[in-house]
Amino acid sequence: MSQTFTPEWKKYEENVAKAFEKLGYRVHRNYKVESSSGVKYEIDVLVQDPLGLLKIGIQCKYYTEKKVSRDMVSEWLGVCEDLGLHPGYASYSGYTEDAEKLARSKNFLLIDGYVLKLPLNYIASIDLRKMLEQHENQHNRIERQEAEISKLTNRLEELVKDVNDISSKLENLEKEIEVFNEIKLLLEKSLTRRFRRELAWNCIHMDSDGYCTQWYWDTQIKKWDMKQDKNSKWLLNVEKHKWICALCPSYIPLRKFRINEVVKFS
Repeated sequence: MSQTFTPEWKKYEENVAKAFEKLGYRVHRNYKVESSSGVKYEIDVLVQDPLGLLKIGIQCKYYTEKKVSRDMVSEWLGVCEDLGLHPGYASYSGYTEDAEKLARSKNFLLIDGYVLKLPLNYIASIDLRKMLEQHENQHNRIERQEAEISKLTNRLEELVKDVNDISSKLENLEKEIEVFNEIKLLLEKSLTRRFRRELAWNCIHMDSDGYCTQWYWDTQIKKWDMKQDKNSKWLLNVEKHKWICALCPSYIPLRKFRINEVVKFS
């Protein structure tokens, strides 16, 4: 794809216009106007303050070798007087000594390269190139900040999604806990019955002190109520640790054992 070539003089003109825009002025480029005497002119850069009280007509010249002469300044002064504009001049290569002297005597707004030389009733100068660079840097900072905000926004959306997922998992977990509690309640009822000696539901393998004689351990387990039998095996007090009996395959209630004995000997 071919690229549009922009002449250097046009770039210079554009930069002058942009500089005044950044200063808060309204700017018109290549502004065509007709004077009260009927003469038509084209102003490279027309600058107006926000209220439109001050209008500055700026002639732009992009020379690489020669400087703007006194005659060129005088000619542009006549144009501005005919149009009722405050005179301004922008020269990339600068001015001859007598040209600058005339311009200052007529209170021109002068731009020498990229340095804005304010009229005599001002004491400051403004580096337009530096101002444009500062604006560009500020623009880049804003873009970087917007990119960071975009990243943070995306991360926040991800976190919100994660929170929603966690909430959904918590709801499922609460349902599972309800089921577990129901099962736990059933097991507690079953275990409570297994240890009711008065109704002979206690296991035949549990001795009078509540220790299981069917299952044993070779070593003692800390914090468990255990005792050693005559073979030095460790027996667990299942009355104090009922949950271990919940799924015991060796459970035989004493009452069933008695019934079987009665049936066998009858």
